[in-house]
Amino acid sequence: MSDDDDGLIDEDPVDWELDNDTDVVKINPYFQALLPFRLDSPTLFDDIGGYEDVKAVCNRFVEGINHAELFDFYGIRPAKSALFNGEPGTGKTLFGQALANEMGILGVRMDIADHIDKYVGRTEKSLGALIKCCAAYSRDVKEKVMIFVDEADDVLVKRGVTNGHKVNDRVTNILLKALSDDLYSQHLVWVFATNFAEEMDKAAMRAGRIDYIVNFRKPNRKECEQIYQTIIKRKEEEIERRVFESTVNYTRLGAESYRRGFVGADIAEVVRRTTESHVLSIIHGDISAHALFIPSSAIEATLDNYERDKGTRDKRKIGFDLGGQDAKDRY
Repeated sequence: MSDDDDGLIDEDPVDWELDNDTDVVKINPYFQALLPFRLDSPTLFDDIGGYEDVKAVCNRFVEGINHAELFDFYGIRPAKSALFNGEPGTGKTLFGQALANEMGILGVRMDIADHIDKYVGRTEKSLGALIKCCAAYSRDVKEKVMIFVDEADDVLVKRGVTNGHKVNDRVTNILLKALSDDLYSQHLVWVFATNFAEEMDKAAMRAGRIDYIVNFRKPNRKECEQIYQTIIKRKEEEIERRVFESTVNYTRLGAESYRRGFVGADIAEVVRRTTESHVLSIIHGDISAHALFIPSSAIEATLDNYERDKGTRDKRKIGFDLGGQDAKDRY
């Protein structure tokens, strides 16, 4: 596959096939090339507590995959792109991983740090090659590929405002072209995540390029409670044993976490630190090795001593109020 090819996808298809001499399945070379960038988390929507409004919007993409023929019948394309906007720790990356799994398609991460090159032209060529590879794989296996672009404000930078080389402008142009191209729309689903949507190029935000702008807020009291329940349930299912007492006071934990302005990442860290402290207490003989179950009081004690990172800056809200509406108040 040539990086200099002006076409979006090479003409010669590459299929999965059986080597008759060895009875070994030959792996699609495009898939091999994408493996280092693959989203490999098994997360599903049910593994994420709360955020039913976000799930409702994400399910529009799932329905577009599951009922593509119905969209074709009415002559419209399914949703192809979303921007997840919100402060760190609110679940943008987690939802990106879950969305790929819910759609049942390959998810690929695009991180600008993986493609930066000191030589002029190579950064944008590397990103362009990744996009072409995703589209070619989609064509071969006849199912879409989701590209998850984290820190999207680094790759869709406002054009004309950077000093030195114009690599940022060229990278932005490549992505804008891909978002606007009908051929790519047949093969790719895009999810962009950012903490600072106001720093992105305005042209990327227009209708037709970004279908949905989803604002990730801090969880409310009930959602904080649900996040605790989901994290603990998921952990115990993974290790196939119960390690927390059945009397965990999720209502109290949720209320206190909400009062402190916690996000999902803070709650996950509280649970992790509580578990770590319990293990260390057994190791050091502070509690009996027979005290297998972690009590609610231990989680509450960790929560009381936890200080969340306040190093983020406020951002102007963009997009729309969730609930199935189209994106509004765009740049």
